Amino acid sequence: MTRPRLPEMLTIQRLQIQSICLLKLDVARSERDPSGEMSLEINYKAKGRRDGPNVTALVEMALVARPAQVAGDATSFKIASTFRIVYVLAPGPEIGDDEAQRVADTNGVFNAWPYFRELLQSTLARCGLPAVLLPLARIGELAIHGTAPPTAAQKRRRTTAPAKG
Repeated sequence: MTRPRLPEMLTIQRLQIQSICLLKLDVARSERDPSGEMSLEINYKAKGRRDGPNVTALVEMALVARPAQVAGDATSFKIASTFRIVYVLAPGPEIGDDEAQRVADTNGVFNAWPYFRELLQSTLARCGLPAVLLPLARIGELAIHGTAPPTAAQKRRRTTAPAKG
């Protein structure tokens, strides 16, 4: 894991969350109830920009589940969302587009993660689908990877049987 450089740390210390808003939610599931083991894929990306005195991060997150034993693109369900996070930037040196993007890649994803976890839990239940517990976000890993990095134990559990009920 790489450590943030001093200018990035100074920017992070100047940030305060003003608002977090769900902008988009897409849910799709197959008509058949999933059975057997599922392969889960979690993807995310972020876009940061300056908006006057603020920094805005648009964070897209998605969970896709496929039957583990079926080849191809047989998706059992997909939940995709976009969150907008607005940060107030305390007075100080101006930051550029690159630094606003780094804020989105790290803080934006990290701050949206618990909202996505809750959204996932409630949406899966409403769809009559098995529960999925996302791992905790680790900001250093989130900034480096484009997908949720599994721990060693989670790598062994990449596929999961649906919950009974």
